[in-house]
Amino acid sequence: MKKIHPRFDITGQKFARLTALYYKGSGVHGAMWRFRCDCGKEVTRRATSVRQGLTKSCGCLRLRNLRPRQDIPSSQELLNPRKLHPIVHELIKARVAKKITQEKLAKLSGWSYGGITNMELGRVNPRLGMISDIATVLGLTLTLGNSDG
Repeated sequence: MKKIHPRFDITGQKFARLTALYYKGSGVHGAMWRFRCDCGKEVTRRATSVRQGLTKSCGCLRLRNLRPRQDIPSSQELLNPRKLHPIVHELIKARVAKKITQEKLAKLSGWSYGGITNMELGRVNPRLGMISDIATVLGLTLTLGNSDG
C-alpha cells in the first residue's frame, strides 16, 4: 500500500457516483485514486477532478444521459407548412416521397447533413446552389422566372 499524506486521504468518501477505494500513486497530473462507481465498475481517476466535480462517474452517467436527438423532425412534421420558403417545402415533399433520408441526400448532393437539416427546419435560407444541387438529386427541374407576369 502506498503512503498518502493524511490531509489528502479520501478513502471511503463519496463524490457524485464515485467512492474512493485507495490511492494508486502520483502521476504527472496529480494524485491518482481507484474509485468504485455506483454501477459497480472500478476506475482510476485524478482525485482533484473527482473532488471538484469534473468527473462524476466511470462514464456510465454520460451514457445514461444520452437521449435521441430531439431536433430531427419526423416526415409528417416536415410536411406541415411553416415559415419555410415554398421551394424548400417542395424539396422536402420530394425527398419524403422518394424515401430519401437527410443523411443520404447529403451524400448524394455534396452538402452537409447539418446544412440540409437546418434548411428543412427553417433555421437557414439555402443558397441557390444548394437548392439546385438538391433538386437535381431529387429529379426536380428548377425554373427561375420573373414574378412580374
